[in-house]
Amino acid sequence: MGGVVAILALMLWATPGWGAEEPAPAEGGEQRALLERLHTIHLLSEALVERAASGRAPAQSFQIDARLYREQLRQVMLANRELAATEQLPQPLLMSMVRMSALLHAAADCKSGLVITCPPDLMHQLRAQLAAVDTALPPAERDSS
Repeated sequence: MGGVVAILALMLWATPGWGAEEPAPAEGGEQRALLERLHTIHLLSEALVERAASGRAPAQSFQIDARLYREQLRQVMLANRELAATEQLPQPLLMSMVRMSALLHAAADCKSGLVITCPPDLMHQLRAQLAAVDTALPPAERDSS
C-alpha cells in the first residue's frame, strides 16, 4: 500500500501549478483544474484510510502523507480564493475535506510503536467522513476526445 501512496504523492507533485506560489490561470478551466486536484487529494485520503484500517501502516510515512494531504488541500483552498465568487468551489465540499484532514491527523497520532493503530471509533469517523467527501465531490469529468 505504501507504493500506492508514493505514486499518488508523485501525481500530486507533478500536477501543473501544484508547487507554484500562484497557479497559472487557464482560461475558464480554473475550477475544473481545482476539482481535478481535489479528486487526486481524495484518492490520497482513501489510501490513508485503508492504511489506517490495516493496523500495519508505518507511522512515519503515514504522518508524512497526512501532512501532504493537508498541504495540498491548503494550496487548493488558496487558489480557490483567487477565483471569482461565481467560480469558487462549494464551501461545504471544502469544509468536508478540511474535516477529513483533521481526522487523518488524529489517525496519525494513533501511533503504537512504529505503526498506526486507530481505535474503532476513529475508524468509524474516518469512513463516515470519506463517504461525506464522496457525496460532496462532483464526479470527475472525462475528456470526450
